[in-house]
Amino acid sequence: MLEIGNLIVNCARRNDVGLNVYKGIATVFVGSGPDRTQLEARWDDNEAVSKIVRELNFGKYSHTADTSENEPVFSLWLCYEENSSHLAAEAGAVNALELFFSKESKEAWIRERLAQATEDDFFVDKEVTNLEEKIEHDDFFVTVFRGHQENWNESYDIIAKKADVRL
Repeated sequence: MLEIGNLIVNCARRNDVGLNVYKGIATVFVGSGPDRTQLEARWDDNEAVSKIVRELNFGKYSHTADTSENEPVFSLWLCYEENSSHLAAEAGAVNALELFFSKESKEAWIRERLAQATEDDFFVDKEVTNLEEKIEHDDFFVTVFRGHQENWNESYDIIAKKADVRL
């Protein structure tokens, strides 16, 4: 079993912790201002990720927030690009994996990815209507093409998936 799931849940429970997964590295940000610290591990290194989880739960960065057994459901968004690398040998290669705990952050990430795609001479699938409304939905999926519509050799997907979590 991968420990990254435990890390995601631990980070989601706390307001003073942020998690970013990029290029295979999971970075946990704890605290704020000059006291802010970051802990890093490869996302698939179970031993290193487990050490971060232990540190958050029982170590220097443990948090004894008052929690109730009936905490409400909260949402998080897993956002990523699929097949955006020219080195992707097969369908399903994930790049730029990010996890957000607010819809606003998810929407900002999507807009940044779309702006970067435009800068790189890609355009949104012409079959997509009302892109702004699509961005505001809980789940988001769009394909961007370079050069011409249906150019599957130079295309990738921008994806955001919502998950509701009960603690």
